[in-house]
Amino acid sequence: DGDGKPIRTYDDHDIVTFARAWTGFHRVAPRANIAQEERGNNNKNSIDPMRIEPDDRDFLPKIDLYDGFIGDGYPLCTDLPPRSFLRRGGTFVRRASPGEFDDRATDVLEPERGSALHAALCAAPGA
Repeated sequence: DGDGKPIRTYDDHDIVTFARAWTGFHRVAPRANIAQEERGNNNKNSIDPMRIEPDDRDFLPKIDLYDGFIGDGYPLCTDLPPRSFLRRGGTFVRRASPGEFDDRATDVLEPERGSALHAALCAAPGA
């Protein structure tokens, strides 16, 4: 800092711990049914370039830089009510980068009134 005192940042232990979060990822072969980008002798699979191999994952908790664990504060899926993501008022947050998908993909789905989908999604509680 400005007074010459050391500022705590991170050390090799932190780097190793964070690196363990990326274990178990394996490249997959290019897909034949999509346009591929040539890079030297390799084709790039830009749709699903990696898969997670569960047996190769480091399953232990990962320590963060603040003496806690990565993910602390988020509820476990098992602690949520069943099918809570489908409840009235539930929202979906799209995490894609701008321009990553066709603009039509961002349109709001409005099922036709009277359709089976509308009835299933929009029926009054207890109906």
